[in-house]
Amino acid sequence: MFFPPRLKPAISTILTIIISGALGSLFAAEKQTLHESFDPEVPAFTWQPLAEDNQNVQIVKEDDKRFLRVVGSSTGVRNAKAIVELFSDAREIRVSARMRAEDLKTGKEGWQNGRLNLKFLDVNGEMTGEYGSVPNLSTDSDWQVLTAVREVPIEAVSIELTPGMYFAGGTVDFDDIQIEVTKKHQESKDAVLPPHIQLDWNEVPVIATSPVRGEMVLNGWWRFF
Repeated sequence: MFFPPRLKPAISTILTIIISGALGSLFAAEKQTLHESFDPEVPAFTWQPLAEDNQNVQIVKEDDKRFLRVVGSSTGVRNAKAIVELFSDAREIRVSARMRAEDLKTGKEGWQNGRLNLKFLDVNGEMTGEYGSVPNLSTDSDWQVLTAVREVPIEAVSIELTPGMYFAGGTVDFDDIQIEVTKKHQESKDAVLPPHIQLDWNEVPVIATSPVRGEMVLNGWWRFF
């Protein structure tokens, strides 16, 4: 596209505004984080009720600290489930959890281990986007923090979290599950020309070709390749 010399400073200014605005708006000063510590006094997520007689998936207490414990099976899936509402402007999130494993026996597939599974849901509760990386353990371990960064699909309004054991034996514990917004969507705003630049759109002549049609010359300000 060709631009007259007197328009080039304006175009440069517009591009600078757009680029700097886009980059500068990726992060907000205020952190958006949800933290689940399994403290019944300050619940962060809404979990589906756990059966009291289910010894394979339960909240346990150790040294005055509560956490989720899942005892797995090589023949199936055992997990807990929570639906977490997303921040409306989330573009990317970091998911983390403290996890430890004992007597872990993984399956043949890479996903057959202890993991904090998650999937994004749309307004109808259907999955949107693809499966991706999640915090997971495939070997015995003491407590350690595991993280994964995921891009949020544009249709997503919530997350389904299912920490558990997936066709794997042994025991995995989960605690301090966090969801942190690392990038945000921002509303686009119109760039403003410098005050000394006048576009004068209304001065472009329009030639009437019929009572309902007209033509204008795409020249000068409007010049294209």
